Amino acid sequence: MKLIQIKEIAGKIILKTGLHIGAGDTEMRIGGTDNTVIKHPHTLEPYIPGSSLKGKIRSLLEMRSGLIGITGGSPLTLQDYKKLKEAGSENEVEECKRILVLFGTSGADAEEAESFGPTRVSFSDCHIDHNWKKNAIEQN
Repeated sequence: MKLIQIKEIAGKIILKTGLHIGAGDTEMRIGGTDNTVIKHPHTLEPYIPGSSLKGKIRSLLEMRSGLIGITGGSPLTLQDYKKLKEAGSENEVEECKRILVLFGTSGADAEEAESFGPTRVSFSDCHIDHNWKKNAIEQN
């Protein structure tokens, strides 16, 4: 397989409701926060990790495909693809394959997944817009 082209899709995420992406904390402290928000380690500003964006896009595609019912809400795997090939419709098999080709498969499936090739998408972290931050600081 040979890389022929890289396409970049860029955009802005506008939050119209609250968003919470939690950050794990190994210990609870008296009077401490029990539901912390993930923050960038250098700027300490909240951000959306690329992995969260990738997971959300994948889950939305799996919901749209109708395949989320066969996995019980877990991400599609190579085993799901094999089951569909044996018993599913041609449309379900193709939809499953498209998702697995785009997002990749588990490292545990490495040998059998070679036919799908490498993951096709990569998501970057989403940081706070500098103009928005400047306006928010000026209003306070």
